[in-house]
Amino acid sequence: METRIARSQALNDWINAKLDGLKTPSNTRPLLSASCMDLVFEHHRAVGLLVANGLVGSAFALIRVVFESYIRGLWIDLCANEAQLKKFENDKLDVSFGKMIGAVEKTDGFDSQVLSQVKSCWWSPMNSYTHSGFVAVSRRINRDEISAVYDDSEILEALNFVDTISQLALGYVALLAHDQTLADAVLKKMGGSGSE
Repeated sequence: METRIARSQALNDWINAKLDGLKTPSNTRPLLSASCMDLVFEHHRAVGLLVANGLVGSAFALIRVVFESYIRGLWIDLCANEAQLKKFENDKLDVSFGKMIGAVEKTDGFDSQVLSQVKSCWWSPMNSYTHSGFVAVSRRINRDEISAVYDDSEILEALNFVDTISQLALGYVALLAHDQTLADAVLKKMGGSGSE
């Protein structure tokens, strides 16, 4: 597990190194989108640090936030109209998360329905972890005491998920910045070569 946590933290270091000095457009839509992706990177780092320090429940509470930040960043850039952008800027946005995913999946490159499949399969547990629901609370109960009880397989799944979303977010930032070299590096990294 220590090796897997270190790999996730190394990925986050790699992402931050790739972001250093990257220029993104400064107009509202891509700036807001890139800022959502930046939240993905910060939450990704936090998940790794929390797991490394045995704070797995807190790490799991961030999984939904990682996914939401990524989807919201895509939706802002690809789908939001000007009135919705204004509502977002005033924290008055009234578009459901499911509708955001549906709109994103109507755009080129996102029409495989993978995002809605992730939501369909994992939204309920993500919400439970974030909002102290039964899935989260049940991970605190064992025979002898009340304390965190997570299987290594659950932790690995969580790390894999946030690692993947972070790489996808970096790929999208590369597109916003019109940086094909970075986009290619992300694809290579995701392909498993890991030699960047």
